[in-house]
Amino acid sequence: MKKLQLSKDSVTGFLLLFATLAALIWANSPWADSYKHFWETELMIEVGSFKLSESLHHWVNDGLMALFFFHVGLEIKAELVGGELNTFRKSILPVAAAFGGMFVPVLIYLLVNIGADTANGWGIPMATDIAFAVVLLAAFKNRVPAGLIVFLTALAVVDDLGSILVIAIFYSSGTDLMVLSVGLIGFLVLLIGNKAGIRKSWFYIVIGVAGLWYFFLKSGVHATIAGVLIALAVPARTRINGKVFAKGAQKILDDFSQTCESGTKLLTHQQTDLLEDLRHEVLDAETPLQHWDRVLEPVVNFIVLPLFALANAGFALSGESFEVLMAPVGIGIFLALWVGKPLGVFASTYLLVKLKVAELPKGANWTQLWGVAALAGIGFTVSLFISELAFKKEAIVEGSKLSILLASVIASVTGIFLLSRLPKRE
Repeated sequence: MKKLQLSKDSVTGFLLLFATLAALIWANSPWADSYKHFWETELMIEVGSFKLSESLHHWVNDGLMALFFFHVGLEIKAELVGGELNTFRKSILPVAAAFGGMFVPVLIYLLVNIGADTANGWGIPMATDIAFAVVLLAAFKNRVPAGLIVFLTALAVVDDLGSILVIAIFYSSGTDLMVLSVGLIGFLVLLIGNKAGIRKSWFYIVIGVAGLWYFFLKSGVHATIAGVLIALAVPARTRINGKVFAKGAQKILDDFSQTCESGTKLLTHQQTDLLEDLRHEVLDAETPLQHWDRVLEPVVNFIVLPLFALANAGFALSGESFEVLMAPVGIGIFLALWVGKPLGVFASTYLLVKLKVAELPKGANWTQLWGVAALAGIGFTVSLFISELAFKKEAIVEGSKLSILLASVIASVTGIFLLSRLPKRE
């Protein structure tokens, strides 16, 4: 299963890289105008008197990215309920590393941009791109213990949570409290539904989209936050326990076995009924949270993220963007990701271990941690997303994206260099 997961991460990383290169080539080709015009195309949903019209770019950033953050929310809740963040002892190290990896980059960025009108971009270097970072680290799994891969994954999850809070509090503007309160009522309805034992997907989809996402979109609070809140309301408990499921499933399989006849090509009505009963048993034994996480993972990894990269990574490599790269905003992002992120992750981890508050993952050493910390400086999806929210001037947005990409490439090379020098584990 772990090998399969790493394979999926590798495909996701490849698709993100391909979409990014495709966007950059398209935006700097003779057909550059078509890139901008395509994503500015209006797409309208109309049902009776209801109309919602947004550009394709906004549908990706406000709609598809809400789905991405919904999936992130599911992963955060799963880690809090039964994963690497469900106890103080297990969570303290990646949580502290994540906080250090957010605080130091923000500090570096603000120091470089003191007094500048680009100081608002401080949230850009906060998050680690889990897809790229885990893919690169997995390539050195024969040189680092599995615990460090889990550590980096948990760190990135906490990073995402911090970024979500920053987007909600600092990058949402002109909030209409009346409209927002309607969305929060929708969230309350979902929580009540969860408490009442409602597990049907349609309930969370309808209330989530119509009650939360739409009203958050119209309130001024970024619509992606609705995705996280919906995820937090999804039930994380099974209807039946493992023993009950095993007993019920075995009886169904025994009954199915007795109905099998050699030479038949089609199932009988009795067999299809038994398979339907088994499907219900499986759904009752699986939490809705894990079900949706499993269903959405390929959709988010293979469709949503590549589309986001294609829609947001395309910018003109012009003189203006290179000027921004050498300005405080560009330098701040670059130093925050390449230097600040690894420094914050390593220093926080070192401090907690030396204070005997936590321990390094089993089999890990400080040299290995330096390589992992370097990979934490890969900022992509969330960093690009926040750059769109932080700045209004197109030249600054494009320059900040160039800095994000450059810093991420250098962080990748640094991490690969450090990890490649490690001895192979026996």
